[in-house]
Amino acid sequence: MKLRGISVFLVITVLVATACRGSETPTTGLSPTATLTPATARVVETPTRQPEETVETSEVVPTATLIPSATPPPSASEELVFASFDKPRVSAEPVIHHEGIARDLSNVQNPFLLSEAQKERLARDGVIVSPGTEKEFFTLYEQARYNNVPIFVTSDSVLHVYHLLFDKVLRTAEIEHFAPMLDDLNRAMLSTTDRNYQALLGSAWEESALRVVAFVGVASRLLDPEASVPNYAEELVSQELALIEGADGIQRSPLFPELEFGEDYSQYIARGHYTKSDLLTQYFKSMMWYGRMTFRLSKPSETRSALLLVHALRNTQVKGRPALESWADLYSPTVFFVGRSDDLTVLQYGKVMDEVYGEGISVEALADEQRLETFIDTAGELPPPRILGLVIGDWEDVEEETKGLRFMGQRFVPDAFIFRQLIYRNVGEATAPNRRGLPNGLDIPAAMGSARAYQHLDQMGETDFKNYDEQMNEMRAWLSGLSVEEWTETLYNGWLYSFQPLLRVPGDGYPAFMTSLAWVDKQLNTVLGSFAELKHDTILYAKQAYAELGGAPPPPPPVPPRGYVEPVPEFYARLAALTDMTLEGLNGRGLLVEQDEASLQRLSDLAKSLKTIAEKELRGEPLNDEEYHLIRYYGGELEHLTMASADSEEEGQGVGGQLMPEEQPQAAVVADVATDPDPDGDGVSNPVVLEIAVGRI
Repeated sequence: MKLRGISVFLVITVLVATACRGSETPTTGLSPTATLTPATARVVETPTRQPEETVETSEVVPTATLIPSATPPPSASEELVFASFDKPRVSAEPVIHHEGIARDLSNVQNPFLLSEAQKERLARDGVIVSPGTEKEFFTLYEQARYNNVPIFVTSDSVLHVYHLLFDKVLRTAEIEHFAPMLDDLNRAMLSTTDRNYQALLGSAWEESALRVVAFVGVASRLLDPEASVPNYAEELVSQELALIEGADGIQRSPLFPELEFGEDYSQYIARGHYTKSDLLTQYFKSMMWYGRMTFRLSKPSETRSALLLVHALRNTQVKGRPALESWADLYSPTVFFVGRSDDLTVLQYGKVMDEVYGEGISVEALADEQRLETFIDTAGELPPPRILGLVIGDWEDVEEETKGLRFMGQRFVPDAFIFRQLIYRNVGEATAPNRRGLPNGLDIPAAMGSARAYQHLDQMGETDFKNYDEQMNEMRAWLSGLSVEEWTETLYNGWLYSFQPLLRVPGDGYPAFMTSLAWVDKQLNTVLGSFAELKHDTILYAKQAYAELGGAPPPPPPVPPRGYVEPVPEFYARLAALTDMTLEGLNGRGLLVEQDEASLQRLSDLAKSLKTIAEKELRGEPLNDEEYHLIRYYGGELEHLTMASADSEEEGQGVGGQLMPEEQPQAAVVADVATDPDPDGDGVSNPVVLEIAVGRI
């Protein structure tokens, strides 16, 4: 597998800034609201800035639906509201003023050993970033405390802790709730689809009924290798399982023979946290099967199978409950985590089935070819998927080849939609023979309004495609038109929403170091790093001891240095609201163990405290001893939350139990986010994959 477009984010390890009042400060010359002119393919600066944190604001909204405006909202049966997004008020009018940094750093207190090159950059930018070797944030912060140097609390470290807790609560829910639910659902559906097959023997729908049994059989065996499958479906199931276990890229599917280019079986390689246990790996593969395979409307044979699958779901009991409720118990919580299906769902198919066939029909009555044609025509009015999730030819009609039913479809997420709009065919060809088969991680912050991200893309040649700027403008317009309700429908979207304050270009009244291009690039790295963690966590959807020095009585401790918090109060407010939303939404479904609930509450309290400190800093107000103490011992707070995010054999043992990872934790992760099945454009499958990653701290 070729590797392209890796994004690595490095955390600030050195920051020195003056606290004096005085003359002008360096500026970036960038506006985050810049627009693109297709004729020149360059950034056009506009005089406006995005609003700073200058007035008291708050957001209290219910979760809603994040759907591009061209797509109608879901039906009432699909309204899935879990929790409100209640952002704390932000009140901070930046009033900080600085005199310029002396070229010889004579007006800067510097406790660090720096090279001449570092000193030059520090004098120029007010901030320098050094490559690191630490595996986790808390070890670096604790070293700073032990060395008695100033501590700078950065936004990326807080985002990292949210990633750890998000990943923990998701995999705990998968182990304790979702995997058992899926197993029960598979068993019940396998029994019903078998009965339906027996009822349709000798009819024109026999073959379609067989494929439904095999479809559920594959999912059942992936989750439970000992699952019993009817003998008549064994061959089909075994053939698919062999391809899934082989994971050898794009191959023809025995169960979906009309897929001209087949299925990408490399997608079934477990990654992210799904490599932590056999159960998680099996759950990953079973849900990936349900999430990827499409019964397309344009293929009558596949639509017959889709109708039989939905009919079985609506006429099955799982432990005394309707199977549709069990399906919803799996689907709706994962909607809260990530988003709703980008493909047509069993709910949408069920509604059209009732219109065309009537309610409560038998499986024999379903096998009606005339009504099948009516169903296909009626369902054809339903919205198509917005993200291409199948391998198709570039000459084929996307909607015709992809619209259809997915049993537990993969979810619509804004970044994947943006990526899709910024690659071939949508951006066209380059001036030289070339095609943009893969996006770039910087496409996301650029679409969110970062002119600096676009500058980097432009310098890399990523914008040299006929329709790139037109498509980028459309994505910027779409994102800027989303309401807070749409941004905060899901935890996934809320995570992206927290990036916005970090991408704003600070104006007057902010610390001098935040007005340099170096700082803007640091914030881009923060966003890219957290984005990589988000993709890692949702890819389906030990500690080092420091000994005290012994011997003679210690000398009096030195006066602790004063620390500083990255002054982005709007970011901390959004992260606090996102954490509270996570707490409320998962607690309401009984999906949180006591340990995780306590950890999320602790992160929420921390984010709110950092917001208050950041507001004081921007207003020029002194911090109190308690706030300085929080900054000084910030590494210990991160250590507690990092360790609490590790798995243990005794889940839910409570906050008092120390959860120790099996090995030293590390922040580094990698996630694949896009695939180009034909990078050479010659019609021969030779996939390359875009992966994004986080490096050392």
